[in-house]
Amino acid sequence: MINTVHRTTDQLVLVPTPSADPNDPLNWSTARKILNYTLVSFFVLWTFVQLDIGFTAWGPMEDELGFSVDILNAGTAVNYGGLAIGCFFFIPLVHKYGRRPIYIFSTALQLASCVWQAKTYSVGSFIGANLISGLGGAISEVVAQITVADMFFVHQHATMNEGFVVFQSTGAFLGPVASGYIVDSQGWRWMWWWCVIFFVITLVCVIFLFEESKFVPVLDGQSVTPSVPAHATELPDDG
Repeated sequence: MINTVHRTTDQLVLVPTPSADPNDPLNWSTARKILNYTLVSFFVLWTFVQLDIGFTAWGPMEDELGFSVDILNAGTAVNYGGLAIGCFFFIPLVHKYGRRPIYIFSTALQLASCVWQAKTYSVGSFIGANLISGLGGAISEVVAQITVADMFFVHQHATMNEGFVVFQSTGAFLGPVASGYIVDSQGWRWMWWWCVIFFVITLVCVIFLFEESKFVPVLDGQSVTPSVPAHATELPDDG
């Protein structure tokens, strides 16, 4: 005999089904979820700022350091190479050791790359800083989606991912605009020092405020998920 679950059309089935454990991120309060999501968004914003502002300093760097366009292009290529291979190294660690340690490591790596770029005087330093920049920023898109999946139900994913895209686009498109004004008024090194300041803030916030969202249910002889799907609060009757 096949068991069927009957439900009315005005009920929203929660997918994935939350466990009874209050530590399950799906069961966190709205305030806890929003705090974690805000920190992830801030991380994404500054990641895309530091990945996309380098081009605004090319002219001053050519004049001050004597770098050719070929050298500047090589630095960009190395940066993109770091972005391409970073996830192969770090995403498996996200699943093995959790989200929080990798957020901290990625933020620290990007902080170090910004300090290095601000103090660049040689070609080798420029190339190395760009490699670290790419490696540090590589997980920014993937790990954010993993965190969203940890804390939110499927029917909320589109809204949360829309917010992610807003912060990503803000960093990628408005970051270079702001850096252009900084280069013009304070010099090209200061655009990196401003990134250092905000990455320090991000790192401190992640260390002290970000909660681990990887959840491994404790099995005590009973099924973790209930036999029937959980339902959200009934939706208003349109009829």
